[in-house]
Amino acid sequence: PWGGFVTSYARGSFYPGVFQFGLELSCARLPPGRPPARVAVLTARAVEFKALLEIKQSSKLCVRYRDAAQRRLRAPWGV
Repeated sequence: PWGGFVTSYARGSFYPGVFQFGLELSCARLPPGRPPARVAVLTARAVEFKALLEIKQSSKLCVRYRDAAQRRLRAPWGV
């Protein structure tokens, strides 16, 4: 396979633990009571496709980040 492509997971699936990992990075070294920084999703896609690639709050990605926060923080967090 080409470099950078992972064939172990189906297209559109997420790596196990990726949402929890992102949350833990955002929570690292925070003072008590301070909410973690939200996640910024970066892409190398062409700017011409920006409107088509916009990540909506109802997307699987956003929902999974929110679920991770609810399990750990019991508070809103995500993209």
